[in-house]
Order: sequence, then C-alpha cells, then structure tokens
Amino acid sequence: MKKANIKLKNNGANPLFVRVINKGVPLKYEQSNVGTKLQMSVRYRDTDSRVVNPASLKQGTDFVAVITVSNNSYSGTYEQLALTAMFPTGWEIANTRLFDAKDTNKVDYMDMRDDRVLFYFSLGYKQTKTFKVNLNASYKGQYYLPAISCQAMYDNEVRAVVAGSNVVVQ
Repeated sequence: MKKANIKLKNNGANPLFVRVINKGVPLKYEQSNVGTKLQMSVRYRDTDSRVVNPASLKQGTDFVAVITVSNNSYSGTYEQLALTAMFPTGWEIANTRLFDAKDTNKVDYMDMRDDRVLFYFSLGYKQTKTFKVNLNASYKGQYYLPAISCQAMYDNEVRAVVAGSNVVVQ
C-alpha cells in the first residue's frame, strides 16, 4: 500500500473536523475471519447439496454459495444490515431473477451485479438468515475470492467477515 500525504487548510474561524476513509477492494492481502455482534459462515455446495471445495473447481461446475448470518448479541434487532458477497472473475453469478425462479432470500432489497450480490436486511435478536447465490465456475485460471462481509450500515461495531482466499478453475 502506498502512503499519501494530505494537507488541509482551514480558512474559516470555526474548527474543522476531518475524517479520512479509505475503502476499496484489495488486490490481495492477508486477513482473518471477524465477528463482532454478528456471526457469519459461508459454505459452498453443488446442485445436489453436497459440500464442494471452492479452492479448486472444474470449469463448468454449477454450485451455490450458502451464506448464513446470525445475530448472536444481546443488543436486540439490527436494522439496515448490508451483506456484500463478491466473487472471483472466473466465476459467474446465475441471475435467477431472469428465469422467474423463486427468490428464497428474505431481504429488504437485493442488488445483483456482474461480480457481487448485495443484500440489505434486518436481523432480530438471536435470529439467523441464510442467503443463497447460484454460481458457475466459468473461466479457467487462478483467481482471488474476496472476503464476504456483513455490517450494519450505520454502526461499525456490528459486523462479520469471512476471509478471502485463492481459488482455481481447472
């Protein structure tokens, strides 16, 4: 990561409060699983619900990412949670909405893009929700599976992260 110098000058009489936030998708970096007031797991299964290892998939394999988020705190209901599930460029997301498939993900809003699915929802006290994303190992090569994260949009203390990893499509 490169360092950057930032200079600010306050030309006014009132105090100036500055907060610098650097966000983005890292190319690759070491990270670990995190769970603060939320617990999250990600499992990958084939179309017959058998566990598959995402680290090495055969080209053309259809599979499902099963993401489970639980509210394991005593703070009550968490509103406005954002679950960001990004996937490697060698995998394609099957947009089940195009085929009139029943959406089993109980969410307030879902945004599906080429490389990620974003779920927005609330989670009650001791409640668990499971989200499914249909995927296909489409393009041969080595890729990086980014971390999958869930966090409260307005409270950085409420979050969970499942670390990223290297994956191969053979």
